[in-house]
Amino acid sequence: VGVKAVVALEAGRRFSEDRQSGALELLLVTPLSPRKIAYGQWEALRRHFRGPLLALLAVNAASFWVLAIVNPWQFPSSMRFFMGQALLLGAVALWVDFRALCWVGMLQGLRSRRHNRAVLVTLARVLLVPWLGVVLFTLVAAVAGGVRDSEMPGYAFVWFLIGFLISLLQAFWARNELPDRLRQWVSNDRGPATAPAASVAASAMT
Repeated sequence: VGVKAVVALEAGRRFSEDRQSGALELLLVTPLSPRKIAYGQWEALRRHFRGPLLALLAVNAASFWVLAIVNPWQFPSSMRFFMGQALLLGAVALWVDFRALCWVGMLQGLRSRRHNRAVLVTLARVLLVPWLGVVLFTLVAAVAGGVRDSEMPGYAFVWFLIGFLISLLQAFWARNELPDRLRQWVSNDRGPATAPAASVAASAMT
């Protein structure tokens, strides 16, 4: 979760800073298309986080080998299956969530006036619903008197599946929305701020 928060923090930072400084306006008058600008930033984020992601995947693979295959603590088969499933699905979720956090983060960094708000919105859109599901499941399990070990893999699979679908939909939406409307958001960035000044000038002239 900590790494995903860092991804959300970094994903929108460049667009947020460049929009506020006017660098994006200058970039848009070059031959580069909005799509190339957006995908260039995506490539930069992917290179930036390649090392940490590979390190996490290596730790995940080592944990899978020890817990699900070697099993030095002699866990029962149902527990080994659950832990192995969780580690494998977690590796897939890491990559899917990374794509979603990057694209949604870039989009929110461009749209939001404040970078901290963009980070919070990004985390909420990608991660809030799955983690609310964990809280709800915990409460329901506590009221029902617990969950049998044999049922845990099924619940975990459903939870991961919901998270996958949310992340994929968010990534698809942001990836299509950002290039199509980048020029519009940049050109309208100072529109609301200049309206009061124009009104004051008009009233002064009259």
